[in-house]
Amino acid sequence: MCLQVIYKSLIYLLEHDGDVEEDIMITFKVQYKDVYSEMQSHELKDDGENIPVTNHNRQVSTSEAYVSATNYGAALFWGC
Repeated sequence: MCLQVIYKSLIYLLEHDGDVEEDIMITFKVQYKDVYSEMQSHELKDDGENIPVTNHNRQVSTSEAYVSATNYGAALFWGC
């Protein structure tokens, strides 16, 4: 996943006017294809797969996603 795609997705999440939990339906878990096109997943916080992103916690979600993206940069940004 390219840095530009991650950036645009995070901005969309922050600026979304509706109900993030109902409209976007994401959790604190990211999935992506690695350099071998195999699906990988990473929880942004403990038990992240079971924690929905809401209007109240979306700022935490975006900052943690950004940190994860930079920590796992080689896997996430290979295709740019």
